[in-house]
Amino acid sequence: MRDCRAVFMPPIMVILLSGAFHVAPFAASETIAVDTTAVASVPAKNSPDSPQVGIPLIDTLHTQDSLLAIDSASIEGESEDSLTAFEDSVDSAFQANADTAEKADTITKPFISLYPGVSVVQDSLADVVVRHIWKFEWDDAEKMGRKLQKLERKDHLPSLSSLLLVSACIVRTQNGVFSSERAEKNCLKEIEKNAKYGLERSDPSRSPDSLLATNLLIYGGIKGLLATLQINRNVIVAAIEGLNALSQLEKCVSLDPSVKDVYLGMGIFYCALSKASAFVRGALKLIGRPVSLDKGLDYLHESAYHGRYTAFMAKIYLVQFLSPYRGDQANEKRRIFKSLETSFSDNPYFLFLRLEENLCFHPEKVFDPSIRRTVRKKITAFNDDGDLKSRYAMLVRWQYLLIDPFAAESFRPDTSYNLREFSYYPVFLSALREKYAVPQSEIASPSIRKRRVALIRKIHDRAMKLLDSSAMNVSWSGFYAWHIRDALRMED
Repeated sequence: MRDCRAVFMPPIMVILLSGAFHVAPFAASETIAVDTTAVASVPAKNSPDSPQVGIPLIDTLHTQDSLLAIDSASIEGESEDSLTAFEDSVDSAFQANADTAEKADTITKPFISLYPGVSVVQDSLADVVVRHIWKFEWDDAEKMGRKLQKLERKDHLPSLSSLLLVSACIVRTQNGVFSSERAEKNCLKEIEKNAKYGLERSDPSRSPDSLLATNLLIYGGIKGLLATLQINRNVIVAAIEGLNALSQLEKCVSLDPSVKDVYLGMGIFYCALSKASAFVRGALKLIGRPVSLDKGLDYLHESAYHGRYTAFMAKIYLVQFLSPYRGDQANEKRRIFKSLETSFSDNPYFLFLRLEENLCFHPEKVFDPSIRRTVRKKITAFNDDGDLKSRYAMLVRWQYLLIDPFAAESFRPDTSYNLREFSYYPVFLSALREKYAVPQSEIASPSIRKRRVALIRKIHDRAMKLLDSSAMNVSWSGFYAWHIRDALRMED
């Protein structure tokens, strides 16, 4: 099957530039009533994954079993003494790991090769903040980010905290977390405040040479994040700001290629623009910036498998840009899903993404009794505290109802739950139910097939209108629109 991926603007990080990515919203339409009592499924197929050789990169600082695996509960104190004690404990563990590594001659380069000017304690705290962000634990991410900022002021360190705090708020904004308009405005104010502070602290024109690479990462990263806020307001402004950010990231690469996190923004730029119109790609080529998907994927791989603070985010973008129709890329996506679900087992977001991928492109992988058991266990174990986790947990229940039409009441979705930007999703799943209900080869009568195709297309159009008229960020709406189109494509 040909690769029909839609052009979309990635929702979280650096460069998303062209008006060609904008999807004009349809008028709101009435929601189709979805039957939650009868969802048909297709027969399971035995198609186990072939053994794959991963791309291991041992990072003793960020490994769960490491001496330096940091539990945020261990550094809750606000006093200088508690922070100093924490620094001492990390320094001791660092030395112990270094001594062990020297004796064993093991791979510890990522551990000892911190970015210029970044201390071991700072790096450890930054890792804690990143993990709180992807657990969707916003208050904890904010609290630990402030601790990190306090340490940076005390020891005159690069302002990693500003980049991470801005990224946390951007993730929240792009995912529509807020329960009220006031809460969203407060988050935007936090972005403005943290960005201003971080840009002042990391200004490359005032940076000492010894810290320049790290400051270029921070400065360019914040600039890129701010550009994403302009996408829905003014694409031209977003493009200008995005290109400015890209230039800073490229300077960082030329100065110090070992700063692997910088490749995330560059990867997104090249992947996204490779799907733009011929006119846009031609214009970029004229100004000396030819783009290609393969080059973008190479950059994302650098960030995903070697980055210190952007690895999780880069993996999510690889899932979005890798083709579900190419065997090697589809296999890599499966490994990425497993990695993310292992790292954040109590966050339903990552299971939702995996099930969404398979329902749309690999249905034979989800209609299997073993998958049903796995999903049931995860539904029971999910920590759905917070609006965003709760929403994805409910979406997983909707997915499970398609997988298991006879699901017990405790696993069924609450049909009164407000899915907000995902209000289209039950409608979309109802179209998938119709598509999977009867294998196409068994529809002998042309008239029956014609009616079924017409029904699926009608539901498809309703789902698309609901999605396009929702408040979902245009980046994500483009991504899910591609899934709807490909999953519900049927030949006449």
